[in-house]
Amino acid sequence: MDRIEQPRKPGRLVRWAKRTFLGVAALSALFVGAAIWNAATMSPERQARIAAEVAKEQARRVHVVKVMHVTRDMYGDTWPYLRYDDATIRCDKPHGLPEVTIELAGGVFGLNGTAMGVDGHPDERFLRDTTEYGTPKVIPAGWISQGLELCEA
Repeated sequence: MDRIEQPRKPGRLVRWAKRTFLGVAALSALFVGAAIWNAATMSPERQARIAAEVAKEQARRVHVVKVMHVTRDMYGDTWPYLRYDDATIRCDKPHGLPEVTIELAGGVFGLNGTAMGVDGHPDERFLRDTTEYGTPKVIPAGWISQGLELCEA
C-alpha cells in the first residue's frame, strides 16, 4: 500500500526568522510613523530652537588650522631633512586634542603622539637626515611646543 506524504511543517529556524522579520518590520513602521507625526505636529518655536541648536553644534565643529612656515635657512645645520628645504608646521584640534603635524612636499606627517595615534598620521622620522652615528637627526626643540602654541592662540 502506498503511503501518502504529509506536507512538512517549516523548521524552527524558518518560523523564528519569519516572526523576527515581521516584528522588526512592525517596529520600524511604528518608529517611522512616530517620526513623521512628530515632524508634522512640531511647533514653529520648537523648529526654530532645534535649528539654532544644530547651527550652534555645526559652528562648534568648525576649526581653524593655524600654520608656521620653517625653512632650512632658519635652522642651518640643525635642519633635520636632507631632501627638503622648507616645511609647514600645523596645529589642529579635529577631535578636541591638539595635533601637531608637519607638511613636507605635500605629505602630512605627525610630530606629536596625538597626531600619530589619534588621527593616524605617519611618523616623519624616516624622512630625516642621519647623524654620524646613523640615528635620525633630532627635530629642533621648539617645533612641537611652538605648534601647540598655535592651537592655543
